[in-house]
Amino acid sequence: MSPVFDDVSWPHEQPWWRANILVDHNGSATGLDGTSASLTRGRDRELLRAVRADAQLVITGGRTVREEGWFLPPQGLLAVMSQSQKLPMHTCPDRERVRVAGSFGELLTIVDESQSPRVLCEGGPSLVRLLLEHKVLDELFVSVLSEEGDKHEEGASEEVARAAFALERHIFELVQLVADEGIAFTRFRHRRVSHN
Repeated sequence: MSPVFDDVSWPHEQPWWRANILVDHNGSATGLDGTSASLTRGRDRELLRAVRADAQLVITGGRTVREEGWFLPPQGLLAVMSQSQKLPMHTCPDRERVRVAGSFGELLTIVDESQSPRVLCEGGPSLVRLLLEHKVLDELFVSVLSEEGDKHEEGASEEVARAAFALERHIFELVQLVADEGIAFTRFRHRRVSHN
């Protein structure tokens, strides 16, 4: 199976923050079971594996860990954003590679102390919006599922992704869109880095 995007390598000349998320045609990141697991269609997981392969620090949310379990990255640290900090640490396969942040400020401290220039967010919509609000994201991958039986309209997929995360055109540019069966893969880049 061919890769979703020809190249998802990370820039090495500068720190880079990415987010990767799957949403349905309404912009929701959870299926009937309350997790993303019931939305996944295979190729989105392929993209996730490719994007996280060289990430040095992966960020996720406490709710994701509580509902879906621990998924440590291939290398580096997992940072968990959790205001309550109530996490199932007894099931964690490697506590040495986990850091917990109760606020965005604590998350920045973890990133700074780890000296990780390649940061990937795999959390839900609220965590992605938090990173957008603090203007740290350089790149955002949004995989958009089509409604059952519907054909993908490329423009509609872009609009679903933009609406889900309030991506303004003058700030985030759509740099790639790959339509597959039942799913469209959109890739947005912040205009401050898009043409560097």
